[in-house]
Amino acid sequence: MNSLAMRYNNGEGTEKNLEKALQLTVSKKAENGDEEAMFDLANSYYNGKGTEKNLEKALQLYQKKQKMVMRKQCLI
Repeated sequence: MNSLAMRYNNGEGTEKNLEKALQLTVSKKAENGDEEAMFDLANSYYNGKGTEKNLEKALQLYQKKQKMVMRKQCLI
């Protein structure tokens, strides 16, 4: 998590804003195919932390991450 996102996440020097923190870090990494970020973003949607709860989006991200893991395992 970059320093600006950490400040939003912790409310240091600015109002605490989990949605902004999420946008600055996890969602950008997930869009670029980062498996861990996809899992974190899916959990955020599942739990409604930093974003509105959205079980459909959470499931899509969980499935996308799983497909990526399975592809890697086939290459081993």
